[in-house]
Amino acid sequence: MSQLKILGAQRVKALTGFLEEQKEAEMASARKGILDYDEAQRIVNEEYGISEAYEEYEALKERMGELSAELEDKIGHKVRVELSRTYGTSKSTEYVDRIRRVREGNLTEILKEIESKYADKERRLWLCETLEEAKEIVGID
Repeated sequence: MSQLKILGAQRVKALTGFLEEQKEAEMASARKGILDYDEAQRIVNEEYGISEAYEEYEALKERMGELSAELEDKIGHKVRVELSRTYGTSKSTEYVDRIRRVREGNLTEILKEIESKYADKERRLWLCETLEEAKEIVGID
C-alpha cells in the first residue's frame, strides 16, 4: 500500500487524543502500584524500631475486643481501645509523612517519565509526514 504524503492536522489531533488516552491509562496503572497503608506503616514501624510495640498493641486491642464482647453480652458495657494521633507534634507529623513517602515510593519520578515519554511522542507525531509513521509512533496497526 502506498504511503500518504501528507498526514494532515486533523489526523494528528485525533492521534494526539489517542496518545492522551494511552498516557492517562499508563499513569493510572502507575498510581495503582503504590503500597497500601498497612504495608507502608509496617515498613516505617521497622525503621522507627517500634514493630514489636505496635504488634503488642494490636494483640492487646484484639484481646480487648474479645473482652468487650463478653462484657457486653453479660452486663451491657463495651470496652474501647484506640490509638490516636497527637496532632501538632513534630514526631507525629514526621511519622505520617514518612508513611506517605514510603507508600508513594518513586511514583512522582515515574509519572514525570510517563509525561516526558508522551510529550516526546506528541512532538514526533507533529513532525512526521505519513500516516504510517504516525501509526508507528502511536503504536497502532
